[in-house]
Amino acid sequence: MYALPVLRLFSRVPAYLEEQDEPITAAEAESAGVWGIERLPEGTWGVVRPGDSVARGDEPEGVFHRLEHAVEAAVVFPTLGRDNLFTLHPDKTPRGYAIEMPGELVGHLRHFDSSLTDRMHLADCLLRTPDSLGRLLRAAGGAALTRTDKLLLHRLFVQEVP
Repeated sequence: MYALPVLRLFSRVPAYLEEQDEPITAAEAESAGVWGIERLPEGTWGVVRPGDSVARGDEPEGVFHRLEHAVEAAVVFPTLGRDNLFTLHPDKTPRGYAIEMPGELVGHLRHFDSSLTDRMHLADCLLRTPDSLGRLLRAAGGAALTRTDKLLLHRLFVQEVP
């Protein structure tokens, strides 16, 4: 009963959106969500945006020969639109090169290495997204999970520092 007016509304949305400026959050919205992984006919693995499907004619954002590489891409894609929380200052202080988050000093590095803050950003994103962290752990395989289980138990109940 209500489908026809809704369809008329949605048919006008693309033209309306083309006329609008993108909000500051657009980059994160474009990459947010749980990315899918689909087996492709040629035996490879496609990584698709949330809501997309190769079966419905959408193109994958990435195609990989091994499933674990597709999983790695699927858990990293949502982090690409997020601003890096960490800033490494190029001027050395007596304590080293300062790493900051907005409004907070995080620490210092002895040597300047900007790739560290990129990797810290990725780790931070994974810590904030339990689904991605779980998918990545599953892709690690049985041997790594068995070892991780032992190490985690040790860190939880024996070591005071993670």
